[in-house]
Amino acid sequence: MLKITAYADRLLADLDKLDWPEKVKKMQADWIGKSYGAEVDFKLENSDEKITVYTTRPDTLYGATFMVLAPEHAMAKALATDETRADVEEYIQMAANKSSVDRLQGKEKTGVFTGSYAINPLNGAKVPIWLSDYVLADYGTGAIMCVPAHDDRDFAFATKFNIPIIQVIAKDGKEIENMTEAYTEAVGTMINSGEWNGMESSVLKKEAPHIIEEKGFGRATVNYKLRDWVFSRQRYWGEPIPIVHCPDCGAVPVPEDQLPLLLPDVESYEPTGTGESPLAAIDEWVNTTCPCCGKPAKRETNTMPQWAGSSWYFLRYIDNKNDKELVSRENDLSTLIGNVDDPTEIKRYRDVVRKASIHGDYVIIGVEHQSTFDKNMIFRILNYDAMTYINQVESKKEVYPVGSFVFYTGDEEWKLPETLKETLKSIPSEMEPYINDWRLSVIDLKTMDARKLTNRRLKDVVEINQSMFAGSYDGLRENRKIETESFMMAATFTRTNIRREDLPEGDEINMCKAMDQLFQRFENQGIEKGKLNTLKELLKVKLGTLSSPLEKQLTETSLEKLNELTLNIFNINSEEDVLKIIN
Repeated sequence: MLKITAYADRLLADLDKLDWPEKVKKMQADWIGKSYGAEVDFKLENSDEKITVYTTRPDTLYGATFMVLAPEHAMAKALATDETRADVEEYIQMAANKSSVDRLQGKEKTGVFTGSYAINPLNGAKVPIWLSDYVLADYGTGAIMCVPAHDDRDFAFATKFNIPIIQVIAKDGKEIENMTEAYTEAVGTMINSGEWNGMESSVLKKEAPHIIEEKGFGRATVNYKLRDWVFSRQRYWGEPIPIVHCPDCGAVPVPEDQLPLLLPDVESYEPTGTGESPLAAIDEWVNTTCPCCGKPAKRETNTMPQWAGSSWYFLRYIDNKNDKELVSRENDLSTLIGNVDDPTEIKRYRDVVRKASIHGDYVIIGVEHQSTFDKNMIFRILNYDAMTYINQVESKKEVYPVGSFVFYTGDEEWKLPETLKETLKSIPSEMEPYINDWRLSVIDLKTMDARKLTNRRLKDVVEINQSMFAGSYDGLRENRKIETESFMMAATFTRTNIRREDLPEGDEINMCKAMDQLFQRFENQGIEKGKLNTLKELLKVKLGTLSSPLEKQLTETSLEKLNELTLNIFNINSEEDVLKIIN
């Protein structure tokens, strides 16, 4: 198996970097199939055992009137009673003869009742446990809770087998009498759901996983449709897998001095008809001796997919005089994008990118905020600059100069190298003239003395930044005039949500009037539409998704605390850091 599932998030995120048609990218995203939901534990009736289901709609738990397991589920046979055992075993065998595609595309729902029941953890209701081939063992937990009132497949199944249908989401809170089809709209009001009655379903969908966790019978989780790839093929053509199967020693690797393992030269490549590889029928090749104990053994008859070894010589080409290994780690260019044993993702997004006009000439300014030391910072910025130039070239527009700045806000003085040549391990003297140097522009905003700056615009920008980082509104409201562009640049560097239309007109603005107008906008707009939305976006950049409890707390937080959060945004690394400030 190839562990492709470990790269699911990276595969999904990198779709944004591809210049592909949207329908193709959607197809890829659906193939990866990332979904947010919850795992819920259902205890078996009169037993301490439980069945865990995965659901993307934990908000509908009160409407779960039955459960369906994949026929391959580990508990499928054990759940059968004396009365149902024959039917259960027959159904399991029937499902085993179908492919996954056939099972998912089947129009008519089939199934068998196991005779056993689980207990709904919310309301204590008995939930009959069925087997059906439309559930696959390798997705989620291989078991699903079924809410027929709000899922087309579950509705069809419940209708066919006369299983109760309980509506728990209703448009405008009104229950549908004599449902003829599932209500599958994304919004509605919760009904028939105990303490959840009256809640908006879309809100509850996000909160339910955390509620379930608090109650102790489940957990919030993320699931993927993507599965690890099978690496073996049941055919003649392909690279033989160098493994010998010994009855006593188990699976034993073929010794190095017997490699490469070659395919036997035969006239017939026809399948065996048993599902095994054609190699299984070639006795003189299959039958061998164990490299460990010398007893009779058999070779692995599956082969690798041909792409596994089709391009090995390209790798060998870069180190063709190496007589010790295929290619040395130092010469393997794949190591430039991450350690083979511990792959790492190259970040390709800056914190801030803006197109700015300076005396009528356009430049692209990239800003990276850094509160800690990063020895690889110079390589990150170099990568950002290169990608920015490449993107401009590929857009077939004018190529503007790119200026990058690292705004450092740490407590200690920046001590890392600020040129590429200083960062490199060593440079042969013969190559030194040909290695392009590159300088990292680090600005220590907290400690630099703005009074020593001779450029007025730069001095203004630095002083505004220092006031913002220090939370000194008096410094920001100082009664002096500055260029509007300088004020906007400072806002960009500190990620403050200030729009040009929010400021007084003209090339110069009075700082006092500008800040008064800005804060008045926030007050008129309300925190939900102004400062709060801006802050949420900043926190999502820093932390990823925000939990429902945190979003709720932010909504109830005062404007003063939101301002304090914004000023400390670069020191926030977890939700706990946020809570310390607002509480």
